[in-house]
Amino acid sequence: MQNIKFYIPTRDRAKRQRTILNLHPFILKRTYLVCDADQYLNHLVYCSDIIPQERIIKFPPNTGNFITNNYGCAWDKKQWIYENTDAKYIIFMDDDLSFSYRNNNKLIKANTFQSFRGLNKLYLLLNKHNFIHVALSPIEGNNRVKENYLDNNRAYRVMGFNVDKLRQLNIKMNRIRLMSDFDITLQLLEFGHPNRIVYNYANGHRKSNDSGGCSIYRSPQTMKDAAKKLHDLHPNYVKIETKRTSKPWNGFNTNERTDVRIYWKKAYQFGIKKIKKSNIKKFI
Repeated sequence: MQNIKFYIPTRDRAKRQRTILNLHPFILKRTYLVCDADQYLNHLVYCSDIIPQERIIKFPPNTGNFITNNYGCAWDKKQWIYENTDAKYIIFMDDDLSFSYRNNNKLIKANTFQSFRGLNKLYLLLNKHNFIHVALSPIEGNNRVKENYLDNNRAYRVMGFNVDKLRQLNIKMNRIRLMSDFDITLQLLEFGHPNRIVYNYANGHRKSNDSGGCSIYRSPQTMKDAAKKLHDLHPNYVKIETKRTSKPWNGFNTNERTDVRIYWKKAYQFGIKKIKKSNIKKFI
């Protein structure tokens, strides 16, 4: 792997850095924790035996669009990383992940070598196959896709990007406090750039809205606000829906939440048509 860095934005989880425990040493050598400045010393205490001090990075206070108690949201961190990294390719990972791989059509818990193989597939898609945005399948819904890959679909928790291409397109990662992973994917699809999701490897997390991270500001109201904003940004491809779970998410007082249905392939077809129109104009 050349010219790639792995970033884990984090908040209030210095003692619970699950992802780094599931990474192969080869990946760990290229992995950076990005924590809020007021939590930097905690991360040195609890994480520096796995991630050395020089790769534990302070996120500047009051940086980004969504300041909450002197720190920004997770996607403010990602925007800041994307603006300042010197890597050609970056892969963002949530801080609470485990990994799985397929064996005889069943997902099996991955050891660190198998998680390396899954992440290496993302690198190869970026570096060898010229995709500019890729992802590792979430474990939720993985069984509904039998193929090893699926193009132009939902991506979150583990996402990779070609930094130079995103900068050329002026992609913004923090236009929305929540659901920004969907906004980024739609921005790129609408420019006619397909994504590819790896499905013979998958990632899972501990539980929805676990303490720390985005749970500090995620609520039924902020989810509703994000869904509306996502619809406003992509009105032809985002439909707002109410979804119900068997029990409330952690920290929620209701089992109903505002969510979205997204028409990924329709957005990509729009992007392809826009490219064709642009090429015709250049030819004329």
